[in-house]
Amino acid sequence: MHNEKQVFLIKGKPVSKEKAFNKIKALVNKSKGIHIDGLSCDMDGLNQIFVFAEKNNASLDHMNGKNISKFLSIFQRTGGNIASLGEVQKRSDYLLFIGINKDLLNSNMIDNLLKKKNSFSRKRVIQLISEYHIKKKDLSLIKVSRGKLSKEIENLHFMLKNHIRDNAKVKKNKMSSVLKNIDNSSYGTIIFESTNLDNFLISEIIDFVKTLSDFRKFNFYHYGGENNISGAIQTSLWKTGFPLRLNFTDNGPVFNPLEFHSNKVKENKELQIYVSCFNDDPEINFFKKNIFIGNSKIKNKEQFDVFIPSSIPGIDQDGLVVRSDGVCIQKLKKKTKSDLKSVKEIFHSFNY
Repeated sequence: MHNEKQVFLIKGKPVSKEKAFNKIKALVNKSKGIHIDGLSCDMDGLNQIFVFAEKNNASLDHMNGKNISKFLSIFQRTGGNIASLGEVQKRSDYLLFIGINKDLLNSNMIDNLLKKKNSFSRKRVIQLISEYHIKKKDLSLIKVSRGKLSKEIENLHFMLKNHIRDNAKVKKNKMSSVLKNIDNSSYGTIIFESTNLDNFLISEIIDFVKTLSDFRKFNFYHYGGENNISGAIQTSLWKTGFPLRLNFTDNGPVFNPLEFHSNKVKENKELQIYVSCFNDDPEINFFKKNIFIGNSKIKNKEQFDVFIPSSIPGIDQDGLVVRSDGVCIQKLKKKTKSDLKSVKEIFHSFNY
Protein backbone atom coordinates (compact mmCIF):
# COMPACT_ATOMS: atom_id res chain seq x y z
CA MET A 1 0.00 0.00 0.00
CA HIS A 2 1.52 3.32 -1.11
CA ASN A 3 1.36 6.40 1.13
CA GLU A 4 0.53 8.55 -1.89
CA LYS A 5 -2.83 6.85 -2.13
CA GLN A 6 -3.84 8.08 1.32
CA VAL A 7 -3.06 11.76 0.76
CA PHE A 8 -6.09 14.09 0.78
CA LEU A 9 -5.49 17.48 -0.81
CA ILE A 10 -7.05 20.94 -0.80
CA LYS A 11 -5.60 23.02 -3.66
CA GLY A 12 -2.59 20.72 -3.74
CA LYS A 13 -1.83 20.89 0.00
CA PRO A 14 -2.09 17.75 2.18
CA VAL A 15 -4.89 17.87 4.75
CA SER A 16 -6.70 15.45 7.01
CA LYS A 17 -9.58 13.39 5.65
CA GLU A 18 -12.00 15.34 7.85
CA LYS A 19 -10.86 18.71 6.45
CA ALA A 20 -11.12 17.46 2.87
CA PHE A 21 -14.65 16.12 3.43
CA ASN A 22 -15.75 19.29 5.19
CA LYS A 23 -14.41 21.35 2.28
CA ILE A 24 -16.46 19.28 -0.16
CA LYS A 25 -19.61 19.78 1.89
CA ALA A 26 -18.96 23.54 1.96
CA LEU A 27 -18.44 23.66 -1.82
CA VAL A 28 -21.62 21.65 -2.41
CA ASN A 29 -23.66 23.98 -0.17
CA LYS A 30 -22.26 27.26 -1.55
CA SER A 31 -21.82 26.52 -5.27
CA LYS A 32 -24.28 27.64 -7.92
CA GLY A 33 -25.09 24.36 -9.64
CA ILE A 34 -23.34 20.95 -9.58
CA HIS A 35 -22.25 18.73 -12.46
CA ILE A 36 -20.95 15.17 -11.94
CA ASP A 37 -18.75 13.68 -14.66
CA GLY A 38 -16.40 10.76 -15.27
CA LEU A 39 -18.59 8.14 -13.53
CA SER A 40 -15.75 5.62 -13.91
CA CYS A 41 -16.52 3.34 -10.97
CA ASP A 42 -18.42 0.20 -10.00
CA MET A 43 -22.19 -0.29 -9.74
CA ASP A 44 -22.44 0.39 -5.99
CA GLY A 45 -20.55 3.65 -6.48
CA LEU A 46 -22.83 4.68 -9.33
CA ASN A 47 -25.91 3.99 -7.21
CA GLN A 48 -24.72 6.37 -4.46
CA ILE A 49 -23.67 9.00 -7.03
CA PHE A 50 -27.21 9.05 -8.44
CA VAL A 51 -28.65 9.39 -4.91
CA PHE A 52 -26.36 12.38 -4.36
CA ALA A 53 -27.23 13.89 -7.76
CA GLU A 54 -30.97 13.66 -7.09
CA LYS A 55 -30.61 15.30 -3.67
CA ASN A 56 -28.55 18.17 -5.10
CA ASN A 57 -30.28 18.68 -8.49
CA ALA A 58 -27.01 17.82 -10.27
CA SER A 59 -26.42 17.03 -13.93
CA LEU A 60 -24.60 13.81 -14.92
CA ASP A 61 -22.45 12.60 -17.79
CA HIS A 62 -19.85 9.88 -18.36
CA MET A 63 -16.32 10.40 -19.66
CA ASN A 64 -17.41 8.43 -22.77
CA GLY A 65 -20.67 10.38 -23.01
CA LYS A 66 -19.94 11.92 -26.41
CA ASN A 67 -19.48 8.53 -28.03
CA ILE A 68 -22.49 6.78 -26.53
CA SER A 69 -24.90 9.75 -26.67
CA LYS A 70 -24.22 10.33 -30.35
CA PHE A 71 -24.89 6.67 -31.12
CA LEU A 72 -28.03 6.37 -28.96
CA SER A 73 -29.60 9.52 -30.43
CA ILE A 74 -29.39 7.93 -33.91
CA PHE A 75 -30.19 4.35 -32.88
CA GLN A 76 -33.38 5.47 -31.11
CA ARG A 77 -34.65 6.71 -34.49
CA THR A 78 -33.37 3.94 -36.76
CA GLY A 79 -33.12 0.71 -34.78
CA GLY A 80 -30.80 -1.98 -36.09
CA ASN A 81 -29.23 -5.42 -35.69
CA ILE A 82 -26.96 -5.24 -32.63
CA ALA A 83 -24.58 -8.09 -31.81
CA SER A 84 -23.44 -9.07 -28.33
CA LEU A 85 -19.74 -9.50 -27.63
CA GLY A 86 -20.37 -13.25 -27.28
CA GLU A 87 -21.83 -13.41 -30.80
CA VAL A 88 -18.87 -11.50 -32.19
CA GLN A 89 -16.37 -13.82 -30.53
CA LYS A 90 -18.12 -17.15 -31.12
CA ARG A 91 -19.96 -16.78 -34.43
CA SER A 92 -18.54 -14.05 -36.66
CA ASP A 93 -16.20 -15.24 -39.41
CA TYR A 94 -15.82 -11.75 -40.90
CA LEU A 95 -15.24 -8.59 -38.88
CA LEU A 96 -15.06 -5.12 -40.39
CA PHE A 97 -13.83 -2.32 -38.10
CA ILE A 98 -14.77 1.17 -39.31
CA GLY A 99 -13.18 4.40 -38.07
CA ILE A 100 -12.23 3.18 -34.60
CA ASN A 101 -9.98 5.27 -32.36
CA LYS A 102 -6.43 4.63 -31.17
CA ASP A 103 -7.56 3.44 -27.73
CA LEU A 104 -9.49 0.55 -29.24
CA LEU A 105 -6.69 -0.17 -31.71
CA ASN A 106 -4.24 -0.47 -28.83
CA SER A 107 -6.57 -2.54 -26.64
CA ASN A 108 -6.56 -6.35 -26.41
CA MET A 109 -9.89 -6.64 -28.21
CA ILE A 110 -8.48 -7.11 -31.74
CA ASP A 111 -5.76 -9.52 -30.55
CA ASN A 112 -8.36 -11.61 -28.70
CA LEU A 113 -10.61 -11.75 -31.76
CA LEU A 114 -7.68 -12.83 -33.93
CA LYS A 115 -6.88 -15.70 -31.55
CA LYS A 116 -10.36 -17.05 -30.82
CA LYS A 117 -12.03 -19.47 -33.21
CA ASN A 118 -15.66 -19.10 -34.24
CA SER A 119 -18.27 -21.86 -34.15
CA PHE A 120 -18.02 -22.39 -37.92
CA SER A 121 -14.38 -23.54 -37.43
CA ARG A 122 -13.41 -21.18 -40.22
CA LYS A 123 -10.53 -18.75 -40.15
CA ARG A 124 -11.80 -15.36 -39.06
CA VAL A 125 -11.14 -12.56 -41.54
CA ILE A 126 -10.63 -9.13 -39.98
CA GLN A 127 -10.44 -5.89 -41.94
CA LEU A 128 -9.93 -2.37 -40.67
CA ILE A 129 -10.98 0.82 -42.47
CA SER A 130 -9.18 3.60 -40.65
CA GLU A 131 -6.91 6.63 -40.91
CA TYR A 132 -4.52 5.05 -38.40
CA HIS A 133 -1.67 2.78 -39.46
CA ILE A 134 -1.57 -0.56 -37.68
CA LYS A 135 0.47 -3.70 -38.30
CA LYS A 136 -0.94 -6.97 -37.01
CA LYS A 137 -0.65 -10.45 -38.44
CA ASP A 138 -3.87 -11.60 -40.16
CA LEU A 139 -5.32 -8.06 -40.05
CA SER A 140 -6.00 -6.31 -43.35
CA LEU A 141 -5.85 -2.49 -43.30
CA ILE A 142 -7.60 -0.20 -45.77
CA LYS A 143 -6.28 3.27 -45.04
CA VAL A 144 -8.86 6.02 -45.53
CA SER A 145 -8.62 9.56 -44.19
CA ARG A 146 -11.36 10.70 -41.82
CA GLY A 147 -12.60 13.27 -44.34
CA LYS A 148 -13.15 10.61 -47.04
CA LEU A 149 -14.54 7.85 -44.85
CA SER A 150 -18.22 8.79 -45.25
CA LYS A 151 -17.96 8.84 -49.04
CA GLU A 152 -16.16 5.49 -49.17
CA ILE A 153 -18.80 3.77 -46.99
CA GLU A 154 -21.59 5.40 -48.99
CA ASN A 155 -20.05 4.08 -52.24
CA LEU A 156 -19.61 0.64 -50.71
CA HIS A 157 -23.27 0.63 -49.67
CA PHE A 158 -24.32 1.69 -53.19
CA MET A 159 -22.31 -1.11 -54.84
CA LEU A 160 -23.74 -3.68 -52.46
CA LYS A 161 -27.35 -2.49 -52.75
CA ASN A 162 -27.20 -2.48 -56.54
CA HIS A 163 -25.30 -5.79 -56.81
CA ILE A 164 -22.37 -4.14 -58.58
CA ARG A 165 -19.40 -6.49 -58.47
CA ASP A 166 -17.69 -7.19 -61.78
CA ASN A 167 -17.07 -3.97 -63.66
CA ALA A 168 -13.56 -2.59 -64.00
CA LYS A 169 -14.29 0.44 -61.81
CA VAL A 170 -15.25 -1.78 -58.86
CA LYS A 171 -12.17 -3.96 -59.24
CA LYS A 172 -9.93 -0.90 -59.02
CA ASN A 173 -11.78 0.42 -55.96
CA LYS A 174 -9.90 -0.08 -52.66
CA MET A 175 -13.14 -1.38 -51.15
CA SER A 176 -13.43 -4.31 -53.59
CA SER A 177 -11.83 -6.67 -51.04
CA VAL A 178 -14.56 -5.74 -48.54
CA LEU A 179 -17.26 -6.79 -51.03
CA LYS A 180 -15.41 -10.05 -51.68
CA ASN A 181 -15.13 -10.84 -47.96
CA ILE A 182 -18.81 -10.00 -47.42
CA ASP A 183 -19.78 -12.43 -50.21
CA ASN A 184 -17.61 -15.17 -48.70
CA SER A 185 -18.81 -14.72 -45.12
CA SER A 186 -21.40 -16.77 -43.22
CA TYR A 187 -21.81 -14.44 -40.28
CA GLY A 188 -20.41 -10.92 -40.44
CA THR A 189 -20.15 -8.06 -37.97
CA ILE A 190 -19.25 -4.39 -38.41
CA ILE A 191 -17.57 -2.90 -35.34
CA PHE A 192 -17.43 0.86 -34.85
CA GLU A 193 -17.41 3.57 -32.20
CA SER A 194 -18.93 7.01 -32.63
CA THR A 195 -16.46 9.54 -31.20
CA ASN A 196 -14.76 10.39 -34.51
CA LEU A 197 -17.73 9.67 -36.78
CA ASP A 198 -20.35 12.20 -37.88
CA ASN A 199 -24.07 11.49 -37.62
CA PHE A 200 -24.41 10.79 -41.35
CA LEU A 201 -21.74 8.08 -41.24
CA ILE A 202 -23.22 6.41 -38.16
CA SER A 203 -26.63 6.28 -39.90
CA GLU A 204 -24.97 5.00 -43.08
CA ILE A 205 -23.26 2.15 -41.20
CA ILE A 206 -26.54 1.10 -39.56
CA ASP A 207 -28.36 1.23 -42.94
CA PHE A 208 -25.48 -0.67 -44.55
CA VAL A 209 -25.94 -3.51 -42.05
CA LYS A 210 -29.70 -3.54 -42.69
CA THR A 211 -29.02 -3.97 -46.43
CA LEU A 212 -26.53 -6.77 -45.74
CA SER A 213 -29.09 -8.53 -43.53
CA ASP A 214 -31.42 -8.92 -46.51
CA PHE A 215 -29.23 -11.66 -48.00
CA ARG A 216 -26.88 -12.83 -45.24
CA LYS A 217 -26.49 -12.96 -41.46
CA PHE A 218 -24.92 -9.62 -40.56
CA ASN A 219 -25.06 -7.28 -37.59
CA PHE A 220 -23.05 -4.54 -35.87
CA TYR A 221 -21.32 -4.08 -32.55
CA HIS A 222 -21.07 -0.53 -31.27
CA TYR A 223 -18.07 -0.10 -28.98
CA GLY A 224 -19.25 2.29 -26.29
CA GLY A 225 -15.93 2.39 -24.45
CA GLU A 226 -14.52 1.19 -21.16
CA ASN A 227 -14.73 2.66 -17.63
CA ASN A 228 -18.06 0.91 -16.98
CA ILE A 229 -19.97 3.11 -19.43
CA SER A 230 -22.57 0.34 -19.82
CA GLY A 231 -23.00 0.20 -16.04
CA ALA A 232 -23.52 3.97 -15.91
CA ILE A 233 -26.21 3.79 -18.61
CA GLN A 234 -27.93 0.84 -16.89
CA THR A 235 -27.92 2.71 -13.56
CA SER A 236 -29.34 5.82 -15.21
CA LEU A 237 -32.12 3.84 -16.90
CA TRP A 238 -32.93 2.01 -13.68
CA LYS A 239 -33.00 5.19 -11.58
CA THR A 240 -34.62 7.63 -14.03
CA GLY A 241 -35.90 5.82 -17.14
CA PHE A 242 -33.42 7.81 -19.27
CA PRO A 243 -29.89 7.13 -20.53
CA LEU A 244 -27.07 9.48 -19.61
CA ARG A 245 -26.72 13.21 -20.09
CA LEU A 246 -29.50 14.24 -17.75
CA ASN A 247 -30.18 16.75 -15.00
CA PHE A 248 -32.17 16.27 -11.80
CA THR A 249 -34.64 19.03 -10.97
CA ASP A 250 -37.33 19.61 -8.31
CA ASN A 251 -39.78 18.19 -10.86
CA GLY A 252 -37.75 15.06 -11.60
CA PRO A 253 -34.99 14.11 -14.07
CA VAL A 254 -34.68 15.85 -17.44
CA PHE A 255 -32.91 14.11 -20.33
CA ASN A 256 -31.17 16.13 -23.05
CA PRO A 257 -27.95 14.78 -24.65
CA LEU A 258 -27.29 18.13 -26.36
CA GLU A 259 -27.50 20.15 -23.15
CA PHE A 260 -26.21 18.16 -20.19
CA HIS A 261 -22.52 17.73 -20.98
CA SER A 262 -19.59 19.60 -19.45
CA ASN A 263 -19.04 22.10 -22.28
CA LYS A 264 -22.63 23.28 -22.02
CA VAL A 265 -23.47 23.06 -18.31
CA LYS A 266 -20.29 24.87 -17.17
CA GLU A 267 -21.92 28.03 -18.53
CA ASN A 268 -24.36 28.03 -15.60
CA LYS A 269 -22.90 25.57 -13.05
CA GLU A 270 -19.90 26.35 -10.87
CA LEU A 271 -18.91 23.01 -9.34
CA GLN A 272 -17.83 19.80 -11.05
CA ILE A 273 -17.30 16.54 -9.17
CA TYR A 274 -15.21 14.25 -11.36
CA VAL A 275 -15.16 10.53 -10.50
CA SER A 276 -12.57 8.26 -12.10
CA CYS A 277 -11.42 5.01 -10.50
CA PHE A 278 -10.42 2.97 -13.55
CA ASN A 279 -8.87 5.74 -15.66
CA ASP A 280 -5.79 7.53 -14.26
CA ASP A 281 -5.50 9.95 -17.19
CA PRO A 282 -8.98 11.22 -18.14
CA GLU A 283 -9.60 14.32 -20.26
CA ILE A 284 -11.22 16.73 -17.81
CA ASN A 285 -13.05 19.91 -18.74
CA PHE A 286 -12.42 22.08 -15.68
CA PHE A 287 -15.15 24.24 -14.09
CA LYS A 288 -14.80 27.24 -11.77
CA LYS A 289 -14.61 24.79 -8.81
CA ASN A 290 -13.47 21.16 -9.17
CA ILE A 291 -13.46 18.08 -6.94
CA PHE A 292 -11.77 14.83 -7.93
CA ILE A 293 -12.66 11.46 -6.39
CA GLY A 294 -10.89 8.34 -7.60
CA ASN A 295 -7.56 7.02 -8.83
CA SER A 296 -4.60 8.26 -6.79
CA LYS A 297 -2.27 8.09 -9.80
CA ILE A 298 -3.99 10.95 -11.64
CA LYS A 299 -1.64 13.77 -12.66
CA ASN A 300 -1.82 17.45 -11.67
CA LYS A 301 -3.74 16.89 -8.44
CA GLU A 302 -3.06 20.50 -7.44
CA GLN A 303 -5.52 21.69 -10.12
CA PHE A 304 -8.43 20.45 -8.01
CA ASP A 305 -9.98 22.36 -5.14
CA VAL A 306 -10.28 19.01 -3.36
CA PHE A 307 -8.63 15.68 -4.19
CA ILE A 308 -10.01 12.49 -2.57
CA PRO A 309 -8.29 9.16 -3.37
CA SER A 310 -10.56 6.13 -3.48
CA SER A 311 -10.08 2.39 -3.69
CA ILE A 312 -10.22 0.82 -7.16
CA PRO A 313 -12.54 -2.11 -8.00
CA GLY A 314 -10.47 -5.12 -9.01
CA ILE A 315 -7.39 -3.85 -7.18
CA ASP A 316 -8.12 -2.96 -3.55
CA GLN A 317 -11.88 -3.60 -3.39
CA ASP A 318 -14.42 -6.01 -4.82
CA GLY A 319 -16.89 -4.59 -7.32
CA LEU A 320 -19.41 -5.23 -10.08
CA VAL A 321 -19.34 -3.70 -13.57
CA VAL A 322 -21.43 -4.24 -16.70
CA ARG A 323 -19.69 -5.68 -19.76
CA SER A 324 -19.24 -3.22 -22.63
CA ASP A 325 -22.11 -4.74 -24.66
CA GLY A 326 -24.48 -4.34 -21.69
CA VAL A 327 -25.38 -8.04 -21.67
CA CYS A 328 -23.88 -9.32 -18.41
CA ILE A 329 -22.39 -8.34 -15.07
CA GLN A 330 -18.69 -8.94 -14.38
CA LYS A 331 -17.33 -9.40 -10.86
CA LEU A 332 -14.01 -7.74 -10.01
CA LYS A 333 -12.10 -9.29 -7.10
CA LYS A 334 -9.70 -7.25 -4.98
CA LYS A 335 -6.04 -8.23 -5.12
CA THR A 336 -4.65 -6.25 -2.18
CA LYS A 337 -5.76 -4.67 1.08
CA SER A 338 -6.25 -0.93 1.44
CA ASP A 339 -7.46 1.60 4.01
CA LEU A 340 -9.01 3.73 1.27
CA LYS A 341 -12.75 4.14 1.07
CA SER A 342 -14.73 3.12 -2.01
CA VAL A 343 -16.70 5.61 -4.13
CA LYS A 344 -19.84 4.08 -2.62
CA GLU A 345 -18.63 4.80 0.93
CA ILE A 346 -17.45 8.33 0.05
CA PHE A 347 -20.75 9.40 -1.51
CA HIS A 348 -22.72 7.57 1.18
CA SER A 349 -21.06 9.83 3.77
CA PHE A 350 -22.26 12.88 1.78
CA ASN A 351 -25.77 11.48 1.33
CA TYR A 352 -26.42 10.50 4.94
